[in-house]
Amino acid sequence: MHSINKSYVIFAVVAALLLWFFASVSSILTPFVVALIISYFLAPIVGFLQNHRIARPLGTVLVMMGFFVVIALIFLTVFPVLYKQIVILITRAVSHKAEINEVMPRLLGELDTINPELKAKFKESLIGFSSEFMSFFTAMLSRLINSGFAAVNVISLIFITPIVLFYTLRDWNQIICALECSVPRRYAGTAQKLFHDIDHSLSGFIRGQTMVCLILGFYYAISLTFVGIESGIALGVISGILTFIPYVGALFSGFLCILVATIQFGTVHHALLVIGVFVVGQFIEGHFLVPRLVGHNVNLHPVWIMFGIMAGGALLGFVGVLIALPLTAVLGVIIRFALVYYYNSSFYKNKK
Repeated sequence: MHSINKSYVIFAVVAALLLWFFASVSSILTPFVVALIISYFLAPIVGFLQNHRIARPLGTVLVMMGFFVVIALIFLTVFPVLYKQIVILITRAVSHKAEINEVMPRLLGELDTINPELKAKFKESLIGFSSEFMSFFTAMLSRLINSGFAAVNVISLIFITPIVLFYTLRDWNQIICALECSVPRRYAGTAQKLFHDIDHSLSGFIRGQTMVCLILGFYYAISLTFVGIESGIALGVISGILTFIPYVGALFSGFLCILVATIQFGTVHHALLVIGVFVVGQFIEGHFLVPRLVGHNVNLHPVWIMFGIMAGGALLGFVGVLIALPLTAVLGVIIRFALVYYYNSSFYKNKK
C-alpha cells in the first residue's frame, strides 16, 4: 500500500513538473504543436498508403507534398480575398456608430405611430448595444491577430514544422506503441481501452467537427456573398471557425452578420435573409453534418468544450487555443473513465 501511494506521489510530481515545463517554454511550442495536430489528421492517410504496400517514409513524403500543395493553393487564391474583406470588415466595425445612426431612422420608421419616447429609448439601446458588440468584436479580432502573429514565428513554422511533421508522421505507430508500452503491465488492458476511447473521442470530435466547420464555412461564405454582403467570404470563414464553440459561436457570428448586413443595406429585408441563412445552416449542422461526421458517441458536453477553449487561451494564449480542443476531448474521456472506475469500486459500493 505504501509503495502504491509513493508511486502516485511520484506520478503527480512528474506531471506537475511537465506542466510547469511546457508552460515555461510555451513561446517556442507553436511549430511542434502545429506539427502534432497536422500529424493526427494525416496519420490515417499515411497508414492507408502503408496498408497498400507503399513504404511509410515514401507515403509520408507523398502525403506531406499533397498537404502543402493544398495549403499553397488556398494561400494563393483565398487568402488575398480574405485579407481584403477582413480589412473592409474592420473598417466598417470602426466606423459603425456613424453608419448605424444613418440607417436607424429607416429601420425605426414604423415606430413613428407609437410613443416617441419609446422610439428614442429603443434607438438609444440598440445603438448602445451594437456599439458595445462591434467594439468587442474589433478588440477580439485585433487581439487574436496580434497574439497569433506574436506567437507564430514564421521562420520556425517554415523550417521546423515540416521537419517535425515528417518524423512524427513517419514514426506515428512507434510513438503510439511507446505510449502504450510505458504503462505498467498490470494496467495494460485498462490503458489500452482508455487509449482506444481517447482516439475514438478525438477522431470523432476533432476530425469530424473540423469537417463540419469547413463545410459550414464554405456554405456561409457562398450564401452571405449571394445575399450581397461585401465581406461575405470573411464572415463565412469566421462563422465556420466559431462553429467549434457550441451555440455561442453560431449566436455570435449570426448577430455579427445581421449587424453588418443592417449597416451595409439599412433594410430589415437583408437582415431577415441573413437570419434565414443561419437558420438553414443550423438545420444542416444539427440534422445532417454532426450526426454523420461527428456522431452521437463522442459525449463532450458543450459547456465543457467552452470551458476548455477559454481555459486554454487564458493559460497559454495562442498555443493554448490550438491545444484546447484536443486536451478537452482527452480530459473528458479520462474523467468519464475515472468515474466509471469509481462507481464500480468497492469504496463506492461498500455501505459500511
